[in-house]
Amino acid sequence: MLSTALLPAQVVLGNGEPDPAWPTLHGWYDAAFGINGGAPPAAGDPVGLWADRSVAGHDLDQVLTAASERPTWRAGDANGLPALAFDGDDAIWALETTFGQIPEDRTVFVVLRVEPGGDHGYVLDSSSSFGRNAFLTGQAGFHPGRWQIQTGMDTILSTDVGYESWQVHTLELGNGFQQHFRDGVLQATGAAGLQALRGLTLGARYSLEDFFRGGIAEVLVYAQLLPQADREAVEGYLRRKYLEPRPRFEPFKAGAGEPLLLQVSGCTPYAAVFFGASTTGPGPWPSPWGTLMLTPPIHPIPPCGADGAGLAVQTAWIPEDLQGRTLWIQAYDQGSGRLSTLGEAPIL
Repeated sequence: MLSTALLPAQVVLGNGEPDPAWPTLHGWYDAAFGINGGAPPAAGDPVGLWADRSVAGHDLDQVLTAASERPTWRAGDANGLPALAFDGDDAIWALETTFGQIPEDRTVFVVLRVEPGGDHGYVLDSSSSFGRNAFLTGQAGFHPGRWQIQTGMDTILSTDVGYESWQVHTLELGNGFQQHFRDGVLQATGAAGLQALRGLTLGARYSLEDFFRGGIAEVLVYAQLLPQADREAVEGYLRRKYLEPRPRFEPFKAGAGEPLLLQVSGCTPYAAVFFGASTTGPGPWPSPWGTLMLTPPIHPIPPCGADGAGLAVQTAWIPEDLQGRTLWIQAYDQGSGRLSTLGEAPIL
């Protein structure tokens, strides 16, 4: 049999992001996209819809009635990128009638952060008792604070949870074959039977109890066991996005009719640094360089070069007629190919 372990990755595009039209991509949930069906919400807004970024259209569209029992949107929680915050009584899910089911092999990626005290909550589960696949931080009476995978047939114990830091988890789930990776490193294996994944719940058990406490920034669900190269490519995309340091905008003040001083630290020494600005909103907007956290129209600011310490400094002029609006600016470090965190300030 031909091994696919060393074949080039095909599941990601040239810009390093997953292909939204990949045939087995069953659902892709990115907190920068599809929240509440429109423009990015305000920080702290309750989330009632998390749209599928893939072409499959399997939106997470079910929430509890009370707004206080829904996850909230946080603009820059995850390495400067958005995430959903779950405070121990929140959940969002899709019923089997919407999400469908994955009867056999699957690969699940989830980017998360666990808060202290979140040692017995469900990160994800199915939405039906007839097909169980769950990933949880432990159970109150059974190894709290230890990662657990429930296949519907058995429970696989993995490593200690770890708190506060953002983590990239991969679950390979097949019948008689399971693997758990954290940040690309194998943590546990299993050989349990496997039930179908029927629907998808984030932040709670399918029965809407045993809630998760922490943050979730991105989830991808594939209806196959991805070849090694593809799994590592998706992990690489998530690790670069959420775990690796990014060029960071230093705080700035914006005054109408005045010069604007911009400083971005953590760039590649002596590399060219490009800038884009918007007064329309904080994105997202797909681009050849990745997902910009800027809403069109995006106005370029002349590029500059970083110094030997990786600090890029540029000045621009703010027109007087922009007074009272908000300015969002993002930089692109050509040396590393990375986008910066988002700079934001009211125009006084």
